[in-house]
Amino acid sequence: MKRIKKKSLKIWIVGFVAFFSFVGAAQAKSYRSTLREWSHSKQLFSTTTMQTKVIWHATYYSPEFRRAFVEEHVKKKHLDAIEAARFLQKEEEKQAEGDEFFIGMYTRKPYKNFSLGQESFWEAVLTTKDGEELKPVRIDFVEITPYEQVMFPYVNRWTQGYRVVFPKTDLGDSFKLTLRSVIGQTHLKWN
Repeated sequence: MKRIKKKSLKIWIVGFVAFFSFVGAAQAKSYRSTLREWSHSKQLFSTTTMQTKVIWHATYYSPEFRRAFVEEHVKKKHLDAIEAARFLQKEEEKQAEGDEFFIGMYTRKPYKNFSLGQESFWEAVLTTKDGEELKPVRIDFVEITPYEQVMFPYVNRWTQGYRVVFPKTDLGDSFKLTLRSVIGQTHLKWN
């Protein structure tokens, strides 16, 4: 009888470990697929010289993406329950604050300036389904570290990173983010 219980216990433990290993792998895949779903990219080239003017990627922090982001952050940073709860609370506050995008941008040196100030070379505009155009309330430079390269694999050492926040509004089920300047404009659309 004890032998059967030990065998059952071993089977249960192996099943438990296998299940949680599978769940961990599924969550990693879930983050990557969620990141792909909420990220878009475009390039803008000179029509005469075919030189790159800008290559940019943007990830919209939808509630779905932010949940996946929090789970991935907690896993990658090995946070305990208290640290994870604090991080989740900060992310929920950001979600309530406005519509947020992470933008990774590669551009030539003369075109690098991107901020809220008048000196900014680029202007970002968020257009809702109803055609309302919104300007950002915040543009924060994000240093690209190995952490950003893991969380947003489309960035590299030549990429400039930005956290761009627009006023909270009802975007609808279709919206676009535009990056424009005197050298042209490019749009990313979410449907």
